[in-house]
Amino acid sequence: MGIRDWPQQTRSSQWDERVSETQTVIRYVLDGTGTVACTSNDGGEAGSGVVGPGSIVEAEGDCVLKWDVDGGGDMVILTPGFEMGGAFLFVLVGLILLSGVLITGVGTGG
Repeated sequence: MGIRDWPQQTRSSQWDERVSETQTVIRYVLDGTGTVACTSNDGGEAGSGVVGPGSIVEAEGDCVLKWDVDGGGDMVILTPGFEMGGAFLFVLVGLILLSGVLITGVGTGG
């Protein structure tokens, strides 16, 4: 599976992303430009930079990524896993229920 097959999130304006002590996150910027700053939880800035299409951001340990999209536009971020677990679970349960309904309809001759 290539990077462009990763699940995507579309974001606008500013947002913060917490990284726990045992976690490593990787983000690929597919579209949009802006800046990202990595701040440790004690308030010190570990680094910052400009991001745009093709940028890869990796952070690990106890920190906060502070994203800011240029010009009020949108930024499309790709992530290597299904980190939006609630939405993924909702779709999975829906597919299972739909499959059950279809199988039941076929089994009754309908």
